[in-house]
Amino acid sequence: MNIEEKKADFMRRFRASRERKAEYIAQMEKRMRDAYRRRTGKEAESFCVL
Repeated sequence: MNIEEKKADFMRRFRASRERKAEYIAQMEKRMRDAYRRRTGKEAESFCVL
């Protein structure tokens, strides 16, 4: 495996990881908003999901 193949493999895995993280954060935010709405009866203005 040469350096170009290693770099391409790394970038492919890195992008896939970023996509999975973005999907997970979107799901987490939705769950948090739903829980807040059920608990308080109000819509959440913002959430900080790290």
